[in-house]
Amino acid sequence: MEFLSSLEDVKQTIIENTEFIRSLENCCDDNFRENVQKLLNETMKDRLKIGEDIIALKAKHKRIDAALQNVLNEAETVEEANAKCAEILENEERKRTNIKQSAEYKEFKQRMTAVGGDSNATNVNDEEVTEVVEPGGKVVSMFDPWSKKLMLNPVRNTKCGHHYEKDSVDAMLQGNSGVRCPIVGCPIKSCISLKHLEPDIALREKIRAYKAQQELAESVSDEEEN
Repeated sequence: MEFLSSLEDVKQTIIENTEFIRSLENCCDDNFRENVQKLLNETMKDRLKIGEDIIALKAKHKRIDAALQNVLNEAETVEEANAKCAEILENEERKRTNIKQSAEYKEFKQRMTAVGGDSNATNVNDEEVTEVVEPGGKVVSMFDPWSKKLMLNPVRNTKCGHHYEKDSVDAMLQGNSGVRCPIVGCPIKSCISLKHLEPDIALREKIRAYKAQQELAESVSDEEEN
């Protein structure tokens, strides 16, 4: 468990480091902000790959640990246990799983995508489309800027055009009238008002289609792994 905990700590450090770098944009001049964006774009694929490797290692460790526990419970002799352990390790080396379809990797990538990097930097050919291109070429993220989770009921801020999950923005505005758009670089400095929020039905339907596709892919991946 200590090994798994250490891997989780490394994964969280990657996320927190990325969030910290992105936060520097809010306290510096335009030239420095450009350098911050460039740094995120240049390193995002490497950050995602390291996260993928960590998650794959965690999954492998869990599978081996569970299999070895079964051997210890079922083997009647030391020789039998050694033979089964060797077989487990050999089979594990031959196993090929698509970790990018796992729930943990999807959550990791969602958080990284929500934090920073342009659309090219976060497109790592894992067959996920986490953004929608609207008429006119505007790119809209499917993820809520506060919770970093996939939106279920997206609303659009008519003042700036950015989107939020309805439950998230409602919670933020409850008893607080001084909330501004959380999207980095938003040009609108006025506070968010409920009267400026409208449901985005088209985006909601695209998110539902995306979610259904991912659930199907994950189901197929689980069947192949089993």
